[in-house]
Order: sequence, then C-alpha cells, then structure tokens
Amino acid sequence: LSENLAVFKNIKGIGAKTAQRLMVELKDKIAKSGISLPANDGINLNTSNQEVRLEALAALQMLGYQTSAANKVLNAILKETPAIKVEALIKSALKML
Repeated sequence: LSENLAVFKNIKGIGAKTAQRLMVELKDKIAKSGISLPANDGINLNTSNQEVRLEALAALQMLGYQTSAANKVLNAILKETPAIKVEALIKSALKML
C-alpha cells in the first residue's frame, strides 16, 4: 500500500492524506478491474474507521511523525479497538510512538 501511496504523493498538490483518501475511494474500482492491492495489515476498515484513521494520521504527520511509523501504530490500535474515536486514537498513538 505504501508503494501505491508514493505514486499518488508524487503528483504535485497531492499529500499523504489525499493520497490515502484516493486509495480508499479507488479500492473498489481497482478490485473490479482485477488489479490486486496489498491488504491493510489484515485489518478490515469500514468507511467510518478509515476516516478516523486518516484524520489521526494527518494529525500525527503534522506533529512530525513519519507516515510509516504512524500507520503501523494506528493499524495496531484499530485492530484491537475498531470503534475508537479519533481523539482516543491519537492519544493512544502518541503513547506508542
């Protein structure tokens, strides 16, 4: 997934958050076309969870954390607590980073 995000982030005006949103929105269309995307670390995120994850990731990036490290921590937290609110997700992630 990070390789696919890198392709989108190389486009002028597209940041990490927008790139991730594009991946989420295009995931179904890509699946229908037969192109396979890597799994999200075994986590089945619904749209609500994905929005929370993207918001938390953007906050962590603004605080200076690396995208890859933040993604790993957020995925681990969401795997344990899928119904977590964004504020609690950010707090938990900060404790783990």
